[in-house]
Amino acid sequence: MHHLVDYLNSALKRGTYNSQYIMLAGIIGLISHPLCWAIWVYLFPQPYESPLLRFLSAALCIPLALVRFWPAKLKRFLPAYWHFSLLYILPFIFTYLILQNEYSTVRNLRLV
Repeated sequence: MHHLVDYLNSALKRGTYNSQYIMLAGIIGLISHPLCWAIWVYLFPQPYESPLLRFLSAALCIPLALVRFWPAKLKRFLPAYWHFSLLYILPFIFTYLILQNEYSTVRNLRLV
């Protein structure tokens, strides 16, 4: 069991530190979640949209966008924070909103 935990810890760290796109993912998430919220509320209203979930997701992206400025003491938590953020933002938020909206699609889209 101890070897499995060591292996998972090592894989988590390798996957995080090999990624050069953490800061970019943070910036994209920070911008896109409030933008998506505004689009789904004002431009193409959906039956359900949660500002709390959207802005919480954007807030989680702030430390990722600023990862280059993290103090050395905190960088050891980067793998856990990165993977938690990904697991929360990507599958959980998007799946939850899709289910809440009953797979609603944008209909009658007119591009002017």
